Amino acid sequence: MKIIFANQNCKKSIRIALIATIALFCFIGQAEAQDCYNKNRSNGVAAMQKKDYDKAIKLFELANDCPDKPDSNDLDAKIKECKRLKNQAIQDKKDAEKKKQEEKEARIREEEEARIREEQERQAQEHEQDMARKAYMEISGIDFYNVSFDGTNISKQGEQLYVQDMKALKAVINYDGMDNITRKTTLYCKLIGPDNQTVTDKNSRGGYSWQQDVNVEPGEGNQLFLNSWSSTAFRKGAYRLEIYSYEKRIYSNQFYIDEKIPEVQTAKLTLRSSDNNADIHIDGDWRGKNGCTVDLEPGTYKIECCREKHRPSKKTITVTLDVNGQTITLDPPTPITGNLHVESPKKNTQVYLDGDPQGVAPRDFTGLLIGEHKVVFTKDKFYNDVRTITITENKTANLTANMYRIKHTPGILTWIWSETNAFAYYFLSPIYAFDGSIGGNFTYCKRHIGLYGQYLYGLDDKHNSYSGGAVLRLTYSGVDLQMLGGVAYNAYKTTYSSDTDSQILANVGLRIGWKSRSKFSWWDIMGGYMLNKDQKIPYVGVGLGTSLVGLGIFYLSAYLQ
Repeated sequence: MKIIFANQNCKKSIRIALIATIALFCFIGQAEAQDCYNKNRSNGVAAMQKKDYDKAIKLFELANDCPDKPDSNDLDAKIKECKRLKNQAIQDKKDAEKKKQEEKEARIREEEEARIREEQERQAQEHEQDMARKAYMEISGIDFYNVSFDGTNISKQGEQLYVQDMKALKAVINYDGMDNITRKTTLYCKLIGPDNQTVTDKNSRGGYSWQQDVNVEPGEGNQLFLNSWSSTAFRKGAYRLEIYSYEKRIYSNQFYIDEKIPEVQTAKLTLRSSDNNADIHIDGDWRGKNGCTVDLEPGTYKIECCREKHRPSKKTITVTLDVNGQTITLDPPTPITGNLHVESPKKNTQVYLDGDPQGVAPRDFTGLLIGEHKVVFTKDKFYNDVRTITITENKTANLTANMYRIKHTPGILTWIWSETNAFAYYFLSPIYAFDGSIGGNFTYCKRHIGLYGQYLYGLDDKHNSYSGGAVLRLTYSGVDLQMLGGVAYNAYKTTYSSDTDSQILANVGLRIGWKSRSKFSWWDIMGGYMLNKDQKIPYVGVGLGTSLVGLGIFYLSAYLQ
């Protein structure tokens, strides 16, 4: 009977314990259900304040499904506000990107307009200097007259001058004015006699026969009368008058003074060739340009049709009085030529030969007159390469352009991106943070502006830190000093759950680099802080590297603690 009584008491105790346990679980479940709404709503508000609108919407929707949700709540309004703020943030980002692109395009237009203005001013200045060197005139020819001492013409235009008739020599310049206004300038005249000596007197300026201040009129077909030159020393032979401006010869012309021998009868002959620029010499004396008319005594003469950088054509004629009035045709001079090959290491390089465009290099030129020729290589964004080449007979001269890029053009974009060869572009530095983290920093900086990225891993709490931002290079001569500035995002795992906690910190730092003459040609040391109002985390890093030909600057980095 006692055993049965004991078993009944045991069963009763077990029933009581089960009832108590069930009641406890119901109480706990009810408490958790009652806390569901407040917890999810609170977390949603926190995510909304951090501008994580997608997360906030999910939390508000969870709170909306909680059994303890009160009848009066603002969850729908919160969800609607999150969606509105999210759409507004997306639109703000698009507007900011559009504004940035418009500002960039405006800067580019301003730079191009400034470049065009600068080029126009440069061309105008060069044109003004060229006009001044040419005395503001394009001379088409000079006529020579025999005049009396009071300036009255004795001879007519184109008429032969004779020693016996010469009183004074007057030259008339035929020219076109290069400017649209009247210009004052000084011309220096050099009269060279048959003995190839400059004709001067005691008042002549050194090296010249005379100088003269003149007014150069605008327009075409103008004439300018030079001062008359009188001398008792005029004699038979070829004379040359050279006109100078700013020590540069701008024109030269020859004329011939003959000697009258009335007793001797002559035959008048006209000498011509197909080369209108050829000079005609009779027995070694210059007698005029192509188409000249000469009076020759009966006899045999050697006639040469000459031109600079040409082989003269030669002809022997016998003159009698019966040939009077005839025209003798002379063979033109034969050009003495060579060849030229030009090329450029840069594609689409334009070539100008003696001022005339010749297309794109490489080019071959054949049949060039011997002597000096001016070759100009041009290419956009490169300095012009102006060269003088001497052509030799029957040989080919080779010329390669030296094109140098224009490294500086006014403007903020050029200041930011123009290259500097004195320092590295890439930096890879292992770093150590004093909260027990290790990682690395990679930086690219072309001249003044660059970007960096940084990563740290916590050895103790296994947190991850991501940083990024801008780099400003303060110096790049002797010592490379850079300032880093950006934002860091640190993510931590909580101790009692799989959730993560995160924080945003500012990231600032400095890097100093220099070049050595040892095996490693680059060293840099960096340091900085990740900080906000509650926390300050210092970090340091060291990098070293070497320069490899053909690969630019490549960094091999070592970590030093």
